[in-house]
Amino acid sequence: MGQQATQLVPHQQEEARSAVERIAAFAAAARVQQLKLRFDRPRCIRELLPEFSESRRKARPRREVPMSEQAARKREALKEPVPPHQPGQAAFRAILYEDIQWKPFAAFPPEVRLAVLVGHPSEQGPYAVRVKVPHGVKLMPHWHPEDRIYTVISGVFYIGLGDQFDVEKLVAYPPGAVIILPGNTYHFHWAKSGEYITQVTAIGPLGLEYVNSKDDPRNSNS
Repeated sequence: MGQQATQLVPHQQEEARSAVERIAAFAAAARVQQLKLRFDRPRCIRELLPEFSESRRKARPRREVPMSEQAARKREALKEPVPPHQPGQAAFRAILYEDIQWKPFAAFPPEVRLAVLVGHPSEQGPYAVRVKVPHGVKLMPHWHPEDRIYTVISGVFYIGLGDQFDVEKLVAYPPGAVIILPGNTYHFHWAKSGEYITQVTAIGPLGLEYVNSKDDPRNSNS
C-alpha cells in the first residue's frame, strides 16, 4: 500500500502544477484586461455609450471668428467718424483754484462773482461755471430755462423753491452736496451763514429771469 501511494505522488504533483499554471495565466490575463480598461477608459465609454459622445458634440456648437474677420472689424471701427469735441474740451487740461478768474455778472447783484470754467455759457452746448456769493447777499426769486446741476464747493448753500422769497422755505446744503434743479423752476438763494461757492453745470445757452423785474440788477443799471 505504501508503495502504491508513493507512485501516485508524481501524478498528483503534475496535476497540481498544471492547475497552478492555469490559475496564474488566468490571473495575468485578468490583470492585463484591467490595465487596458484603465488606460483606454474614454474609448470604452464611447463604445458603451455612443449616444453620450454624440450629445456632447451637439450640446455646445462653437463659431470661431477668423483672425481676418476680427481685423476687418477693427478697421471698420477706425473708419467711424469721431464726434467733434465740445468747446473747451478738445485737449487735456486742469484748472486750479488760484487760476480761476472771477468777474461780475450783469444779472447778479454787484457783490456776486461768476467764473466760467468750461464752454461758452451764452452759446448752445455744455458749460461749467462757479458762483461766489458773499455773506448776507440774497438772490431774489428767479428761474433758468435750462436744467442745472449745482455742486456746493464751499460754505453753506441756501436755496428755496417758490416765486416769493420765504425764509421758511430755505434749505441748507453743505460742501459736497449736489442739487438738481429742473429748468423753469422758481427759486431763490441767500448767503445766510457766510460766503458760499457753487459750481453749475448745464447745457447752454445760460438764461436767468427774475420773477419781479424790480429785482433784476440789469434793470437798475440801465
